[in-house]
Parts: sequence; structure tokens; C-alpha cells
Amino acid sequence: SDESFYMGAGKLFFYADGTERLRVDSAGNVGIATATPRQTLDVDGGVHIQENLNVVGVSTFSDIVNLPDGVSIKFGTGLDGEVKHTGSNLQIQEDTGNIQIVNYANDKDVVISTDDSSGGIATYFKADGSTGETILYNYGNEKIKTTASGIEVTGTTDTDNLIISGTVSV
Repeated sequence: SDESFYMGAGKLFFYADGTERLRVDSAGNVGIATATPRQTLDVDGGVHIQENLNVVGVSTFSDIVNLPDGVSIKFGTGLDGEVKHTGSNLQIQEDTGNIQIVNYANDKDVVISTDDSSGGIATYFKADGSTGETILYNYGNEKIKTTASGIEVTGTTDTDNLIISGTVSV
């Protein structure tokens, strides 16, 4: 058998089949399948965890995090916030409070876009951070806009009952 371990220069090395498989460097960093561990535990390759993984602190991912359909990311102490893909729909759920979409960037917008029925993408809603306007679109065409003085409607309005309070200008 070609399995051994070696200690030297403040490091510990483990070999299997003549190849270094694990290293503990002088800083106490453990490397699995890497000769230069950069963190307390550095694994070069896939990791399979059968049970729970508890992380305290910030987690940084430098590539895609892939969750299969039906698997949720849960948020909150009571696990009452959830994001999941059902196989055909992406769901954002909250059991105890509001769902808020907030943009703190100065003079920037919140935009909701989706399919335009012909293979493209169209804007359907925009909250304009620079003007304060809220705009509703139909297939990307502006139809209703709130302004500082009221609302603007583009196109024909169809109503069953219209009550006007105040002055009407035509």
C-alpha cells in the first residue's frame, strides 16, 4: 500500500496511492486536494454533506448556487420567508409580514418586465426614482402615469361609471 503521512517544516501531509490528498499547513489551514489551503478548510473539488450545514458569518459564492425544483431557501428565525422554484414557477412567499421590494440607489427605478407575447420582454410597471412617477404599461407602451399634479392616461378609457369632482378641462 502506498499510503502514508509526513511531517516537516511545520506542515502535515497525508498521501494515498502516492498522491498528496490532505495537507495541514503551519497556519493550521487544512487543504483537501490542494497544496495551498487559503482558509481554515479549503477543498478543491465537490463536497457532499448528508445532514445540516450550519454557517455563522458571511458566505461568499463565486459561482452558481444550484437548487433543484421544489427545494426552498428559507429566511427568518421562524423560517417564514421562502423562495423556491416549483418546476414551472418561481415563488416568493412570506407567512408573517409584507413582501417589500426596495431600491435605495439614488434616482434609480424599480421595473417589472415580462414576456411580451412575441418572444421578447416588455416593461409592465415602473416606479421612477428620479421623478416620483409610477407608470403602468401595456406591452411596453405607457398607459397610466402618476404625476405630481395627478394622473395621465394615454389611449382610450373605458369605464362603467365615471364620477368627476372638480373642474374638467378638455
